Amino acid sequence: MQPQPALFPEFPVGAGQKFLCLGDSITEARPGYVSLLDAAFQALFPERQIRVINAGISGNKVTDLLARLDRDVIAARPDWMTIMIGVNDVWHDFLSADHHGLPLNEYVSVYRQLLRKLQAELPATRVILLTPTFIGEEPHTPENQRLAGYVRAVKELGEEFSLPVIDMNARFWAALQAGRTADASFHLTTDGVHPTLAGHMLLAITILQALGVTVKEPGD
Repeated sequence: MQPQPALFPEFPVGAGQKFLCLGDSITEARPGYVSLLDAAFQALFPERQIRVINAGISGNKVTDLLARLDRDVIAARPDWMTIMIGVNDVWHDFLSADHHGLPLNEYVSVYRQLLRKLQAELPATRVILLTPTFIGEEPHTPENQRLAGYVRAVKELGEEFSLPVIDMNARFWAALQAGRTADASFHLTTDGVHPTLAGHMLLAITILQALGVTVKEPGD
């Protein structure tokens, strides 16, 4: 599988800066991709003492992110942040009558409000958008067919707000296909949504590659 293209020519997170990850249970997971990022920053750039902040909460949809933006993001004043949201906005419509997702037009409207507020309140914060991963490990399910519109919406919002976008959805499908070519039982999630440790590693490595991180042995 090809590496994620770098969004920056070299690792841009400076000494003492805060790197916040905003999202749902995939982000909240401990251990998960956020803790793996923290460990990578410490191992690769120990002199920079980068502070990683996990701002994921299980069950969140984009409306929840907007509702807690002041408390969990603006108050922290991060220098860098990622946003990954959208799985629950779709998946909750398929769980039970007690759960409700968010229609695509409302998802886009609320996400746009969130980005406008971020740009107004934290103009210096560098924001990177991540598309949602997937819902079940088969591409043609009703859940994934619907999620495709939310993935496109994140890319379009990135263009609208001139923000970089990492297509985690494409990365997960590519990795799953590559793994299943070798082993039909290969999985990246425990339940179709929540990543295995390998899935979290894929998230972390993809973000690191996007940040311009390359790991080479001496003499390479």
